[in-house]
Amino acid sequence: MITSFLQLLERRYKNELDSDAHEFIDYAVNGAKRLDSMINDILIYSRVAKKKRVLERVDMNTVLKKHA
Repeated sequence: MITSFLQLLERRYKNELDSDAHEFIDYAVNGAKRLDSMINDILIYSRVAKKKRVLERVDMNTVLKKHA
């Protein structure tokens, strides 16, 4: 919602804003997108953490070799 609102402001006042204002809006939009991503990741983590799972150690070298 924050991202959409900022983009709406930028579209509506595009011709009235200087380059600094456009830069500030872009910075705010990128920050809002990162925040949205972090919130979604926390929600995913909270769902995983609620389930009773048996965790096991994984050799990350093996994983990296498979995906390299």
